[in-house]
Amino acid sequence: MRNSFSHKSRHFVPNLTLGFPIIQALRKKLPKVYFDCHCMISEPGKWVKELAASGADLMTFHYEATIRTPSFTVADIKQLCKEIKERKMSVGVAIKPKTEVSEELLKLVEEKLVDMVLVMTVEPGFGGQKFMEDMMPKVETLRKKYPHLNIQVDGGITVENVSIVGKAGANVIVAGTGIYKHKDLSLIHICRCRRLLTCRSRWSPYH
Repeated sequence: MRNSFSHKSRHFVPNLTLGFPIIQALRKKLPKVYFDCHCMISEPGKWVKELAASGADLMTFHYEATIRTPSFTVADIKQLCKEIKERKMSVGVAIKPKTEVSEELLKLVEEKLVDMVLVMTVEPGFGGQKFMEDMMPKVETLRKKYPHLNIQVDGGITVENVSIVGKAGANVIVAGTGIYKHKDLSLIHICRCRRLLTCRSRWSPYH
């Protein structure tokens, strides 16, 4: 089982949500659940130690949060990835809709510093936004270059469009509003979303 948590600081995005103490409390009750933590925060390097201590399995930081920091270099991004791995967490890098799949990002994957790339299909910060299908070429580009990379998509995913995401090559899906505000909140509906993804993607979901 895999749980995805969004950490919003009201700096990088205008919303505020789950903090590290909540992750720590949940870890005590759910010792075997995989905790995927999407950090929509400025200066992610400041929070690596605290997030690891709280019990996270994967830390995803935003590429934009690093390249927009004054004097932050590609070498600094690589060092951030190494620090996350040294804390026994996997590394994810997220890109917003207006951010392209850059050569610098590809190099992080090629050097095995990144375990997952998250392609946002909404502007990060608030749930309930409409899925941006025009982001799928990014997923297709990444999948073509890296057949074994974990590619996550987050934003506006529903049972009606999850097959589009799977066909493009994503194998890790974050669905919030599409699940919790659906008229059918049963486990059957959740399993249907997973089945549709698996049927349309040659890359099986992990965890």
